[in-house]
Amino acid sequence: MKALSTLGSINQERQQQINRTLILNLLRKKGLCARVDLARLSGLRGATITNIINEFIQADFVIEEGLLTGSKGRRSIGIKINGAKYKVLGIKLARRSYGLSILGMDNQLYKAKQFSFSKMTEAKDMIAEVRENAKKMIAEEEGEVLAIGVAVPGPYKKKNGKLVFMTNSAGFENVDILDEIQKGFDIPVFIENDANAGVVAEQWKCDEQSEYPEENIVYVVAGEGIGCGIISKGELLRGDSDTAGEIGHCSINFEGPLCECGNRGCLEMYCSMEVLNQNIRSRMEKSDDTILESDFSYGELKAAIAKKDTLAVEEYLKVCEFLGIGIVNIINQINPGSIIIGDLLAELDKEIFINTVQKAVQQRVRKSIWETLRMETSTIGEDAILVGSGLIAVERICEDPFAFVKKNRE
Repeated sequence: MKALSTLGSINQERQQQINRTLILNLLRKKGLCARVDLARLSGLRGATITNIINEFIQADFVIEEGLLTGSKGRRSIGIKINGAKYKVLGIKLARRSYGLSILGMDNQLYKAKQFSFSKMTEAKDMIAEVRENAKKMIAEEEGEVLAIGVAVPGPYKKKNGKLVFMTNSAGFENVDILDEIQKGFDIPVFIENDANAGVVAEQWKCDEQSEYPEENIVYVVAGEGIGCGIISKGELLRGDSDTAGEIGHCSINFEGPLCECGNRGCLEMYCSMEVLNQNIRSRMEKSDDTILESDFSYGELKAAIAKKDTLAVEEYLKVCEFLGIGIVNIINQINPGSIIIGDLLAELDKEIFINTVQKAVQQRVRKSIWETLRMETSTIGEDAILVGSGLIAVERICEDPFAFVKKNRE
């Protein structure tokens, strides 16, 4: 009987955690909400809502603000997450750069900053640079940073905290990146693949804008590498070893060049920023028909494309078309309702980019599929991956908020 009683207590606590998570996610989506609306949207009893909200108020996790007018003219006190007090740090790690952000528990972005690595040295030294600047950002922040979310490129195995490999970045193979970033922090660190972080951010944007959120979304990272994050039936698709969505390593030419992953003709070898830069420089050796210098920067390339520089535009169109060909494989395999594309390639010239990619896709899929597909570039104000890195931490906290904050504040 004692064992049954203990099991019942465990199940009850687990149900309470599920209910708390449900309420926090509704508040993240709605921003400001009355208790009666939380009860209606969640399906929970009013007494349950009252108990949960009282717990959160005692911990300063939510606050009461203003009055809301209901459908019958009744006024209710508004409830919202205390995002100004409780925050997370987001880190986006790329091959030659990284970004840091501060996100409130209410999904609001408070700060974002981009960095270039001061030196392209050993992986551990590069991670140490990220870690030190992250510490500075946390120290400068008002409020309490509860956790850190990190988005990393390349296949990442959550089971052992290691990157499998990162193309064009020697030295990251099998680095225990979780352990390296965790050093020096007394708050938890959660790591996710960059494309997965991006699709989480896009999913939340869709949820915030609609009562009926999109359940099948693909976010394509088109930057220094190529990858995709997949939401299927409302859930993040990971795969057995956490490597689902590695579209950059799907072959589009079985006799193509050998990739670091071991495959030949990988998509990433035809349409990443790395490839675009290499192709432009290769042509510049044979032609001076461009305003670009050999050591051009991303900003200079963007300006050249805006000025319709022939060489730059021609090479940009090529990589955009190759990306479209790769996206056809996603469509045929997963049949998503929405495909959202972001990162450096997409930002060079959004109009040229999306028009070229859409044309390449439309030519290669059935009409009935094309007519029901939404394909666009990301419209998240800041980098979707950087925002998503913070959201990864927010979601983990929402699963068990009182593991991160004291239940009763003195």
